[in-house]
Parts: sequence; structure tokens; C-alpha cells
Amino acid sequence: MRSGLYNYTDAPELAESLDRDPTKAWTSEELRAIAFKRPPLFAPGTKFRLLQHNYLLLGLVAEKIEGQHLAGIFQNRLFGPLGMNNTLLPASTSNAIPQPYSHGYLYGSFSYALVDAPYPADLQAAARAGTLKPNDDTWQNPSYALGAGGGISTAGDLTKWIRALVGGKIFNADYQRQWLATPEPEDPGNPKGQRYGYGIAQITFGPNKVYFHGGEMPGFNASMGYDPTTMSRWSCGPTSPFHLMASQPPIP
Repeated sequence: MRSGLYNYTDAPELAESLDRDPTKAWTSEELRAIAFKRPPLFAPGTKFRLLQHNYLLLGLVAEKIEGQHLAGIFQNRLFGPLGMNNTLLPASTSNAIPQPYSHGYLYGSFSYALVDAPYPADLQAAARAGTLKPNDDTWQNPSYALGAGGGISTAGDLTKWIRALVGGKIFNADYQRQWLATPEPEDPGNPKGQRYGYGIAQITFGPNKVYFHGGEMPGFNASMGYDPTTMSRWSCGPTSPFHLMASQPPIP
């Protein structure tokens, strides 16, 4: 994305707060304050970077236009019509996950997942020695993700989502063509390598173009994709393009 806004999930105070109390319910005002007190990363339109803050703002724009909470918008426009019966955006005050659910484990601080901070030497040594124990972060409150990925879903529902998204059941035909044309090479020096656009990644294998996306929250990580040429798709683990946590283990 090209806004250049500071990415609030990169802020050390967010990870420190989650380390102290992962069940805290966050408001959009708190998250925006974290980003807006810092200067932009670059001038708008001059560079490209995936920013969770932009998805937070898009969610707020959708709520303003529709006049309802994002949970209702997702349910009425997407989850309901697509038959995603095990997917929801929970209330920001809720830490509950529908049963059965997968536990999410993380070694050390939330910062190691939020900003991919390298593990210090002592933790690396403990990992090699087999003495490093993971934290069970299943009960984190996903409100800090909001429109950037505060939902709950299952692997089965995510296969429905990626097939509908890439298969043209979400956007009209004109917008679908524009959207699928947005991916650009992540490495300008390798134009035939992996590409990324507006919320979708793409890689080519011979005549096949595979569209996919991964996502993570501390303790949870997943990838999903769809090949419209062979009509094959996959969904592994507990997140989606929204970075959704799973309420059930992945399907085989």
C-alpha cells in the first residue's frame, strides 16, 4: 500500500502491552493514536509497503459509509452470502472462540511475531537445548487487529473465501480484472518471481497463475491459495487474507 502511514503493529508499546495483558480490548482510537504520533514512513504514492494500519482505516471507512459495525458488514455482504457459517468478526470486548478451536503458541514476546524481531542469543540457546517453553496465546483479544484481521474462521470456510474471491464472486467483472492486474514483482530484478498487489499475491507456474495470501497473529500462521486454471485451492492453518484466527484445526 502506498499511504506511507506508520504501521501501528510495528510500535514497541503495542507488543509490550500485549505481553502484559493479551486480553486487553483495544479501540480504534487507541490504535490510530499509536500511528499518528509518529511521522509517516514515506511520502504517499512514492513507495509500496503492506501496512495493517491501512486495513484498520478501511474498516472505519466502511463503517462510516454503511452506518453499521464492521461485523455486520462482513456478515451481510460476505460471510452470509458465501455460506461461511463458521466465520465471524467478534465483539471487541470478547475473548471467546467457538469450539472446537486450535491453540496458538508463541515463544517469547509478542514482538517476535508482530515485527519479526530476531530472537536474542539466550532464547536461541534455550531453543537449541530444548528448554525454551512456548506461551499459549490462544486467548489474546484480537481487537488490536480490527479491520486488519480481528476475525475468527475455519479452514473449510477459508477455502470457500479464496475460491469466491479469485473466482469472481466478490467483485464485478470490471473491478475483478483491474484487481487481478495489480500484482507487481516484489523483487524488481526478478519480474518472473512472486508478485503482490492489493491484498493478493501471485506466482506463475508455466501456464498457471496461483493467487494466494498468508497471514499471522501471534501464535497463529496460515496460507491459502487458488489456481483458477485447474480449479484447485488450499487452506492451511488459522488465517486468511483478513488474517483470521481459526476456530477449528485445518482440514487435510
